[in-house]
Amino acid sequence: MAETLTPDQIDALRWIDRNDTHESSWLRKGKLAWGDYDKWDAIRCAGPRGSIVIPTPDWEAIRQFVTPGIGSDRPRSIHVLTEQGKEQLRV
Repeated sequence: MAETLTPDQIDALRWIDRNDTHESSWLRKGKLAWGDYDKWDAIRCAGPRGSIVIPTPDWEAIRQFVTPGIGSDRPRSIHVLTEQGKEQLRV
């Protein structure tokens, strides 16, 4: 049974599935984040075809469906979907 995700979380998974991520950075109020993790409010994933900013609560919900690209069919991507992540897109 697939976990219920919000439309924004599904959009984030879809972006990760369709785009190679070459850079990933944490943000706080739209700027690069430093310091305490609990003050970070989003993650920015970027690649050659653009970027997406994913709010931290959405990232926390979907990160179980994301894995490093090393050893996958997209080894140059920082993030790729797991099989469970791909299943979320088929729901």
